[in-house]
Amino acid sequence: MSNPLGAKVIHLSIPLILITIGALPKSSRGQSEAQVYFSAQELFRKGAYDEAITEYLRFGWLYPQSKLVWCARYKIGLSYLAEGNSELGRKYLEGILNDERSPFNVKYEAQLALAKSYMKEGKSNLAELEFNDLLTYSLRDDQITEVRFWRGWSLLLKYDFERSSDEFAKIMKGGVENFYSQQASLLARESKGGMNLPKRSPQLAKWLSTFLPGAGQVYCGEIGQGLISAILNATLGYVTIKAIRDRRYYEGAGLYLFVWSRYYWGSRYNAEKFARLYNKRKKEEFLNSLVVKYLKNLPPSTCPLSPR
Repeated sequence: MSNPLGAKVIHLSIPLILITIGALPKSSRGQSEAQVYFSAQELFRKGAYDEAITEYLRFGWLYPQSKLVWCARYKIGLSYLAEGNSELGRKYLEGILNDERSPFNVKYEAQLALAKSYMKEGKSNLAELEFNDLLTYSLRDDQITEVRFWRGWSLLLKYDFERSSDEFAKIMKGGVENFYSQQASLLARESKGGMNLPKRSPQLAKWLSTFLPGAGQVYCGEIGQGLISAILNATLGYVTIKAIRDRRYYEGAGLYLFVWSRYYWGSRYNAEKFARLYNKRKKEEFLNSLVVKYLKNLPPSTCPLSPR
């Protein structure tokens, strides 16, 4: 398992050593500030995140007063997140948020990336807190549209289809024409479909299997499980009742207490469980269909201070 602290020390040490001993690669000598930055950008674009981190760190050592240092820090955070190192990635992003010197537009991008990192890990409540905090700032209309778009998705991930639809509808009222508003106009309508998904009642499933073991499973679409439960309970019930009718009371009591009751009450429990799983599966299938349809070809992560 990799050591995040060790990786960070190595990345910080490389540019410092190179600068100290004057042994920077020949390809970097004589390069302008923009050229050095763009070399890091190219590595980031290609997905070579480890090398990109080193280049961004080297840029910070070479040009500590450059306004692009904030973009470099932002991209380092994104690189760590892309590598799956959420701890270091968030540390860099939070460092930008907590530094009074960082430009507001970079803070905006950093907090947005932070919120989306929570969404990716299924921490929708934390993501929503970040989005709510962003909306308290004086944002441009296009930024408000972007934040509301992702807040709508954070609500979708919690299966809160009604609130997510309302959030996407607010974007349509904002009057901004961009990628996010176009997607929101469709999502406002389609996310409502999550409120009308087929459902199975856990209580009804449980009571169906109470009166007829296996019926609740069949109701939830688990026909094989229902048939197995019905056959087992019918067989064990017959053997138990026959033992009692034959006055083999101890045997009958033992069969009921230690065998039949286990399968009978287990059938009730499983029927309720299958109903909940059915509902969850339908929500996941619906949500996955929206992800595949709408989260393709998203605008790339950019830094507002990057040279054009």
